[in-house]
Amino acid sequence: MTQTSFGESFFTEDHLVRDGAQIRAILQDMAAERAVLSVQVAPLGGAGFNSSIVEVNPAGKFFLMDELVPAAGNQQLRASKRLRILGRAKGIATAFDAQVEALVRDRYGEVYKIPFPGKLYQMQRREHFRVPPSAHEPVPVRLLPVSGRLLAGELFDISLGGLGLLLKGEATGVLARGDNLRCQFTLPEEPPIEVEVEICSLLNVRTRNDASLLRIGCRFLKPAPAARAAIQRYVIQRDREILRQSRLDKL
Repeated sequence: MTQTSFGESFFTEDHLVRDGAQIRAILQDMAAERAVLSVQVAPLGGAGFNSSIVEVNPAGKFFLMDELVPAAGNQQLRASKRLRILGRAKGIATAFDAQVEALVRDRYGEVYKIPFPGKLYQMQRREHFRVPPSAHEPVPVRLLPVSGRLLAGELFDISLGGLGLLLKGEATGVLARGDNLRCQFTLPEEPPIEVEVEICSLLNVRTRNDASLLRIGCRFLKPAPAARAAIQRYVIQRDREILRQSRLDKL
């Protein structure tokens, strides 16, 4: 897997955590809260999956992660062994890359044994916790760049601070970091939203079908109160849906 820095996305070096004791404490918080994890299996850019940390072993410097949901992700992870994890600890967005050491069976059933990461990122701002859209309700997005060319894509994730988008690879070269765009989208059960955004990151990715996509990370520039309220409602709703589904899948 090509390791891409979270600094190229919403995270920066200011969010970097390298202290081993602090990393252990963050993982323990995530386990205690049974925080829902958003997991991407290498190569990145494909479908996302959900899981949770079931146990943290400080002495062995590893944690146990539950199997992925939907179950199709487990075959991919067992083959790849490399993954990117996004979740939250005490409500704070947390992200890190990891590698599966082994698939083990214990009182939780089959779980993944994963060594502590050497570093992770924490947003340190609760309102920037990001959620992906439902696979059953994708959110189309339209971008109007300064050049006037209309670009279409789909929402990858969203928070009160910004959003991530997936565009067809033909958008490569049209956009650049620092560009300001008009972004139009409609969240489920919400009125249409139009907001100005700034591109913070661009990353070329490939799907399992070898299609080329451009993933961009954007921050909102002074969203209107109505738009901010709609986004906040959606983030809370999706957070609850993800948690509820995770609990149902464990029954």
